[in-house]
Amino acid sequence: MEPANPQLEKSGWFTKHKLLGYLFLVLVFAGAVALAYWWQYGSRTTITINDNDNKTADWKTYRNEEYGFEFGYPSDWQILSGTAKGWVAVGPIDRESSWHPVGEGRSKDLEFGSQVLSEYLEENDYYNKNPRSLLDYLEFYGSYTFGSDPDIVDNFEETSFLGQKAYLVSEGGMSGGYNIVFEKYTRVYTVELPYNADPSAENFGLEEQQYSVLSSFKLLEPKTENWKTYTNEKYGFEIRLPEYWEGYKTSLRQLSYSGIAVSFDFPYTFYGTKTYYQGAFQILIYPAETWPSVQFYPDGSKPRKLRETDTYVYAYAFGQDFGGNIELDRAAKDMMKIIETFELIQ
Repeated sequence: MEPANPQLEKSGWFTKHKLLGYLFLVLVFAGAVALAYWWQYGSRTTITINDNDNKTADWKTYRNEEYGFEFGYPSDWQILSGTAKGWVAVGPIDRESSWHPVGEGRSKDLEFGSQVLSEYLEENDYYNKNPRSLLDYLEFYGSYTFGSDPDIVDNFEETSFLGQKAYLVSEGGMSGGYNIVFEKYTRVYTVELPYNADPSAENFGLEEQQYSVLSSFKLLEPKTENWKTYTNEKYGFEIRLPEYWEGYKTSLRQLSYSGIAVSFDFPYTFYGTKTYYQGAFQILIYPAETWPSVQFYPDGSKPRKLRETDTYVYAYAFGQDFGGNIELDRAAKDMMKIIETFELIQ
């Protein structure tokens, strides 16, 4: 049967699609306007962001391969001398009196520190508790009352810094204030925050330039591209050695408390003739349940923990009296860099 009014039906179809056509044209026009607006103003926004980034374009960079970090600082700031080994302080050249308040334990300068874990623990272990790790140290000294000792941990809490686990440590005594402390590459890194820092405030409550310097801090990766890899599949670890270690030897040694020592012996020549070997360092592997009982390595040194799994605790110890000629002294200088390449494998 024919539709009762085919002309009307056709007209309705045409009208409906005609409206859709108009709507399409409106959308195209609106899109063109938006594109023009973005071209005119959106690109300016991008330039503004770049201009903000350029606020640090004339900054200087402090870089220290030995300490393993770098940071940027304004051109009218300076690196301050007189700090302890492993520490660097930075602040304005023309500091106002508020930057160095009289009678305060801290200034408004930023200080960055880097120490080998074993040195850090020994230096700060005032009560001879023999902590084996950074967390061991914080847990003991953060739960004990020491009166007004300025270098003792008051309390601490876990936080994140540079995308990894760190600790926000508050110090008691006269120095007061807060530090960010974390461990990486067998080193302990400390950021001593200025006395005006407030962890509960946005950006730690720091002034703009202070926070920008803090934000620019980063660790340097060890340069080991051409080093050779030693792999121990039985105990699940690997470590990298410089090219000049070619010809080194390893040996296994049974230890008390069911431990194993993998000794690395460095080759050297005596008057350019015969090759000799001297023990450089040992990677120690202890069952996790016996590690708390381990106090000293057989030669009297303190083993320092590297990693821990459900099964093993991995630690290291250095050979006694290593060095004595140019080759050995060179190897001794790189020893911690080698230890820092230690990694667990599947």
